[in-house]
Amino acid sequence: MVLCQNSAAVLASSQGLSTAVADAILRDHLYGLELAKRPAEGSLGERSKAAADRIQAGLVDRKLDVIRSGVAAIEWGFGMQAENGSFPGGCGGMQDASLFIEAAARSILLMNALAPDSPLAERADGWMQRVHEGARWLARCVDVDSGTNLQQEPWTLAAALGESANATGDRLLRHEAEKCAFIGMKAQRPIDLSRLDAVFDAMAMAARFFWVCSSDEIRESIAYTLEATLEQAVAVASESLPTCLDFSSWAQSLTYGARILGRPSYSLFAARIGELRRDS
Repeated sequence: MVLCQNSAAVLASSQGLSTAVADAILRDHLYGLELAKRPAEGSLGERSKAAADRIQAGLVDRKLDVIRSGVAAIEWGFGMQAENGSFPGGCGGMQDASLFIEAAARSILLMNALAPDSPLAERADGWMQRVHEGARWLARCVDVDSGTNLQQEPWTLAAALGESANATGDRLLRHEAEKCAFIGMKAQRPIDLSRLDAVFDAMAMAARFFWVCSSDEIRESIAYTLEATLEQAVAVASESLPTCLDFSSWAQSLTYGARILGRPSYSLFAARIGELRRDS
């Protein structure tokens, strides 16, 4: 396998990050990927949440076993997909399907960016049609005007459709992703300790859509939403910082937020969480 000499620099260039921040994100994730150390298990959504992170971390640290674990989880998910792009049996609904399409589309972008001219890039190209079909099925299932199938997390749909649009060049998917993002921006609720994992999950997805969104106006609105939400979430977390949490989502959303908003304090807070996690 041929990897880029400076994977963090390539990821920084492809996703609008500084090299230092990209490196921090990728290495923080490697620590948080307990699932990479054991066989993939759980629902489509549970496997999907870790799959792209495994591929990303494995590419950066040149760990083929971690990459293979993520690839296997993605291909297991494709095995549940019908010819029309849907996910009929054994899938936990739209949210699970959205998590899978987001993970698969992000993996395509990562493998093409970090391992070009390699078998991994060829595999990513082989996934393209399945991701495209899945994303178009998701878009057909969503009625933004009525709110149909948007009761779960609109930011997950925005990221799934936006990354798929970026990978495939489908302008209709890009438009649908933008509509989902607007729903996400309007759906902000007060944050308490019980919702912190869900909030950081959502903001990680919002940041992922930010990197692939081509509209400066929408990117500005997403940045405003990230700032308002992360500020409140960090304040709540600081009062009673839990140690049993989804470290990967917290680290990711905070480090993305630090870069997008120019707030290094978020990266420091992510590091503090990491220290608590290691000591717990």
